[in-house]
Amino acid sequence: MRSRIGRACALGLAAAGHDVAINWLDDRAAAEAVAEAVRAAGRQAVLVQGMSAPGPPPAPRWCRRRSRTSGGSTCW
Repeated sequence: MRSRIGRACALGLAAAGHDVAINWLDDRAAAEAVAEAVRAAGRQAVLVQGMSAPGPPPAPRWCRRRSRTSGGSTCW
């Protein structure tokens, strides 16, 4: 996995009681491992593959929708 910072942030957010969206580009297995660690901490985790097309990524829209439906997801 290339991003130990991303893993640490996801696990820290989960430990603080947040559900986590995990964005990945080309290493789904590593993202799945982080998601499993988040779930083991008792939180929800979803994977969102990064976009290669130009334009803004869908994550901000997804985060707003998720926050409304889950009652507390944190998106950065």
